[in-house]
Amino acid sequence: MRNASLPLSPLTGVVELAYDGVPIELKQVVQTAHRVTGLGTVYEPLVVVPAISVAVSPGAGVVPLTEKTLMVTAKVKSNVKGKAAGTVRLELPAGWHAQPEHAEFALAKDGDSVELPFTVTPGNLTETTYTMTAVASYEGKEYREGYRTVGYAGLLPANIYRPASYRATGVDVKVAPGLKAAYSISNAFIKSTTTSEPYCGCFFSTLDTGSALPQIHVLHSIPRMGHYRYRPALEFSRAGTICNSPFL
Repeated sequence: MRNASLPLSPLTGVVELAYDGVPIELKQVVQTAHRVTGLGTVYEPLVVVPAISVAVSPGAGVVPLTEKTLMVTAKVKSNVKGKAAGTVRLELPAGWHAQPEHAEFALAKDGDSVELPFTVTPGNLTETTYTMTAVASYEGKEYREGYRTVGYAGLLPANIYRPASYRATGVDVKVAPGLKAAYSISNAFIKSTTTSEPYCGCFFSTLDTGSALPQIHVLHSIPRMGHYRYRPALEFSRAGTICNSPFL
């Protein structure tokens, strides 16, 4: 059910009978059974979903007025019991173009999904909001929304639906020539590609004037039971970049 505060059970079986002249009504939500490792057989309400679910990534963004191209990815998921093949296109503002114009998908079974990238060329960007929508076509029908199942074992799952749209807002961004900046995103445990030792690393995002998209770098890492490694971050700071790190 769309936009409901609580999801309603989509299908309920009802049995009416009488015993010694007393009417009795029995109700039961129609359920499906599947096996979960560690839990065994788990019963969940039967839900009705669209044959094709489509979503876009990112869902929203800020676009500099000087930007030449945008990357938009459509994710298609099949709920068809068997093979499903179709196409995906982007509905764009007037004067905008996407490459490819149509992308084909072919999924082998229920639950399979695929990501389809599009390169969008905007036309005459201004400081306003633009909407791009992914439209999947399958067996003569069009699908413009996708869903995400939320919940866990023991909690009634629910499907949250969203339109397959990307809202892009044009912004007049001006950056001083040659400027580089960095800011801390988060601390997280990572795993080295050369050793099996887990590291606690500080991740940074750098914005270069030559690119509108932030580049992610690991500036320094610390063994979980070892010493601090200041050198890479300090060298980065001395190069003229602003560093905001709890490790400095």
